[in-house]
Amino acid sequence: MDPGLARLKRVSGIVGFSAALSALNLLSPGNPGFWSYAFNPYLFSAFLIASYYGKSYGILSILCSAGFLFAFYPAGGTDLITRGAIPLAAGLVVVYMFGLIRDSFSGRGDAEAKKADGLAVENAGLRKEVESLRSVNGQLEQRVSRQSDSITLLSGKIEELYSVNLDSALSTILDIVQQFTGATRCSLWKYLSEEKRLVRWASLGDSAIDEPDSIPAEGTIEGWVVRNKSLFSVRMFLQYANLNRMDSGRNIYTAPISTGQSLWGVLNIEELPFERYNLYTEKLIQLILSLSAPALERAQDYESHVGGAGVNAVTGFPAYRDFLAYLAGVVEDAKAERHSVSVFIFELTNYAEISGLIGVEGVERIFARLSASLKKVGRNQTYFFQYREPKQFAVIHDGLDMDGASLFSLEALEAVNRTQWKMEETVVHPEIIVGFASLGESDSGVSALIERSERILGMQRR
Repeated sequence: MDPGLARLKRVSGIVGFSAALSALNLLSPGNPGFWSYAFNPYLFSAFLIASYYGKSYGILSILCSAGFLFAFYPAGGTDLITRGAIPLAAGLVVVYMFGLIRDSFSGRGDAEAKKADGLAVENAGLRKEVESLRSVNGQLEQRVSRQSDSITLLSGKIEELYSVNLDSALSTILDIVQQFTGATRCSLWKYLSEEKRLVRWASLGDSAIDEPDSIPAEGTIEGWVVRNKSLFSVRMFLQYANLNRMDSGRNIYTAPISTGQSLWGVLNIEELPFERYNLYTEKLIQLILSLSAPALERAQDYESHVGGAGVNAVTGFPAYRDFLAYLAGVVEDAKAERHSVSVFIFELTNYAEISGLIGVEGVERIFARLSASLKKVGRNQTYFFQYREPKQFAVIHDGLDMDGASLFSLEALEAVNRTQWKMEETVVHPEIIVGFASLGESDSGVSALIERSERILGMQRR
């Protein structure tokens, strides 16, 4: 209740009570003020009011009662003063003391109440702070407890990036970023240098309906990241006024994506849990993109050499001419960088029998399943191509020497033998042979690698 209204109600109540008591006194006209009684209701009511509301209200009660008595007994005013002077003075003193004691306790209570209110507000703030700290601490505990697992998981995810498909590798980057940073919305933007624009290539999470699919490189955070080739964090708005003018509300972290020496575009994190916004997440994004760069360079290089028109729709193997062209480039790079590369030729010796049972497309599906197994064996460092004949396919494995090539061949044959090959309710038993050769042997070149691989393959046919 409003303090002024409460005070008005108290005063009106005291005045009304004093008037009623004085009106009651009219029933005893010979005893104005009830001075003849041992118990005086005027003084007693004043004591109670002073004890409950304070000394001011107690004194007001006595003054109101005296006023009403003089009004109701104008002829007996002298008698009232003579007989009531001493009790009235004593009553005022007692009322004042009662009121003073009550005011003291009331003031102390108000102070305690204010203190309690302050403590409640402070406690609420501390509770929010504790909840925030608990959330951050939970993140730190999870980070520490899962550190070794996270490193293993990140290593496995990075290996998945070593795909010959650039689009697939970029999709994997989005998955990795979302999994390791907790981002609820993130996107990839491809930079079109000739048009000076960025286009949305892919997104994860719910995007706003009005978000653009194409933005200019000038006047945007994404364009600033492309030009400077450095990571942007939302905290940079506090440091750089020019970035504030570019703020569109969609950038928390924005980082450049490089494929070797060239810049492909940017990764943009649009929504992130508050507790995940920290230096650790920022460094983690940079680590993920740094580890991804060689894989993206490899995929982009592969796509630039291999023509999409000759790719088999079932196996995904590019044509034989693409094998020769790509192998020439790999061999040239390997010689320049002084590392090894191996070539494998796989052949299905019972091709005629199996194709008669499940058809040519069925054989191609066997090759597709086998290539998926070999990618795991080769830790995604393998490139697959169609070879000369439908019963053959070739594999280029960058970084393997002769010993590694021998081990890869054995593991590949083991993968064939331990797999049950069932195609449309028909169980088949593919018989695979493999020939291989490695760069590093004397006078190695494309022709020499292929010739040695085919020679080993021919030796197994006898």
